[in-house]
Amino acid sequence: MLRSWKHSGFNVYRSRRIRPDEREDLERLARYIIRNPFSIEKMEVKS
Repeated sequence: MLRSWKHSGFNVYRSRRIRPDEREDLERLARYIIRNPFSIEKMEVKS
């Protein structure tokens, strides 16, 4: 089943683990995770 799976192009880079005491790195990762995947300014409502 895995051999027939088509890769979507999504990739996760894991250069190293972030330890719980590395606050600055944890905050940077959290900001990246919660950011919008697209620009709200470019959205428009069509009726």
